[in-house]
Amino acid sequence: LYQNPEYDTCSFPSNTDRFVLQRDLLTLFVSDDGIINIRLITSIPGEISFYTIDGKHLVNEKVETSDQTICAPTNGLLIYRFVNSKQQIQTGKVLVK
Repeated sequence: LYQNPEYDTCSFPSNTDRFVLQRDLLTLFVSDDGIINIRLITSIPGEISFYTIDGKHLVNEKVETSDQTICAPTNGLLIYRFVNSKQQIQTGKVLVK
């Protein structure tokens, strides 16, 4: 195994200037009847997308109010991606029974 001494092996270049990953943009709560409650932590609106665990896109929903509810598109473990109008991104998982 050759290691070039001119390159630091612990770091690599990345281009993350286009987006910012956040963990404090919204919270999701799922009720027993499959309703997803979305609560914006900031007042910045955006759009949330849901995907199955294998990557199939299910639905996009606009999130414009601080408390909003939507009907879950399916049961199971869903991946979500929220992008607000400032291009800040939050991703996560939610379990719908």
